Amino acid sequence: SAWTSGIDVGSCLFAFLAVYSILAWAGLKDRLGGQAPDIPERSQRNSSDGSGNFTGQGWLMVSALMAGFAFGSKYQGGIIIISVFIIFIGFTIMNDPGNIKALIKNSLLFAAVSTLVVSPWLIKNFWDTGNPVFPFLAPLFERLNLQKVSLDPEQWAVFIGENRYFLTNSWKEHWK
Repeated sequence: SAWTSGIDVGSCLFAFLAVYSILAWAGLKDRLGGQAPDIPERSQRNSSDGSGNFTGQGWLMVSALMAGFAFGSKYQGGIIIISVFIIFIGFTIMNDPGNIKALIKNSLLFAAVSTLVVSPWLIKNFWDTGNPVFPFLAPLFERLNLQKVSLDPEQWAVFIGENRYFLTNSWKEHWK
């Protein structure tokens, strides 16, 4: 049944679009099978040509937006923000190592967009539980006396057990 995947399908869509956008930003049209939208030459990336086409910075913002949606739809999508940001930093350093000002500006812009997108979910969770990433980091927020909802130890044990089972036994069973 399609429902067994739950929100994973949507989260994967956002993750794919975030990676696709950062690769389009990096100018990897050929590696995407020639199907990537036209991307301006690197010298024209941050200029607006008035044609209505995305500039390179536009693709970077789309990537930040989609990475934020991936994290907002499922906490594990936070790894997408980190991964896409690492790709961004790597390509920037490789292709324009002396332009630290642009690196910092675009890094802050990426962080601001992805944070702005995910913040409604984090604020709602903080309001409801006192922990923006509940049930993760629960011991930390309990020590800080911020968490309003305590974890049921039995429910937490089931949660950890299911994840441990998925990471170990389910793969062994799959390859039998």
